[in-house]
Amino acid sequence: MAIKTGAIDTFGVTLEIELNVEPRDAAQSFADRNGRGSKKNKNLVSRFDTAAGISLLRDEAVKGTVFERRLADGRTAGTGETQTKNIVDLSTMEQMLLLALTNGRFKPEHIKAYQVPTLLPFATEFLTMLDTQFSKDWVADPGKNEEPFRKVYTHGWPYALKALAKAFFATRIDKLAPIADAIAASVKSQHYSPEEAQAAFNEAVKEASGEVPTPEITPEELGERISAIDWRRYRKPWVALNGEKKDKKTGKVKRIVLKNGEEVVSTQAQNTNANIEAVTAVLLSPAWTELCSHENA
Repeated sequence: MAIKTGAIDTFGVTLEIELNVEPRDAAQSFADRNGRGSKKNKNLVSRFDTAAGISLLRDEAVKGTVFERRLADGRTAGTGETQTKNIVDLSTMEQMLLLALTNGRFKPEHIKAYQVPTLLPFATEFLTMLDTQFSKDWVADPGKNEEPFRKVYTHGWPYALKALAKAFFATRIDKLAPIADAIAASVKSQHYSPEEAQAAFNEAVKEASGEVPTPEITPEELGERISAIDWRRYRKPWVALNGEKKDKKTGKVKRIVLKNGEEVVSTQAQNTNANIEAVTAVLLSPAWTELCSHENA
């Protein structure tokens, strides 16, 4: 970059060497110095921040699922349409967990290590559900005659996974809403020690009072819906939800030919709040049956 911009003569690099530290300590030091609020690679910081509550939660929850060893960390291949070795990156996984467990009320730094035991069973349930439903489709290295899964399936994209996370929260809202309230209380409160903070959080969870929200559907019902839905991106209801890609030259709907010879509409995969909310709403409403259609757009 310095060469291209003609600034090579004034370009400088600072190398800092830390002595007498183990690899894990060195990684944590990097994360501490290049924290989540700075303009560094978020995935790389997440990978090295082994002490953060969200990192501890993520690392435990993915164990034994298809996500284990398939999270992009900023040093490996990405998660594009044809890059399918990794399913999601670390940043996306953190967002998925925050949506599934708190409906997105908090930032990653608000999740503390002492909250992990309370949240972990629900995080494991959510990722296990995804593993059960989709792992057979998430082939890491498709053969010559197979399409990469993100080229075919809606559930391979971040916006769909985040919508599924929000839908999961809705099925467990009676359990998770009080926990989220306890996290909110701990964020606002002032404690002199981690022990006091942990005790206050545990007490808030234990003493949760007031009217508990009623789930719109049960986890079992969500699982049944996911199994019945046709998740192919080019099916008519998904194209109606996500929109078609347009040819930049002609302005017409862009179409692609799959390796099986089928010509289909090329659909968008916008990772926006509006798109996530739209998919979530359909998953939780009676309109979910429309997604079972096998009709191409």
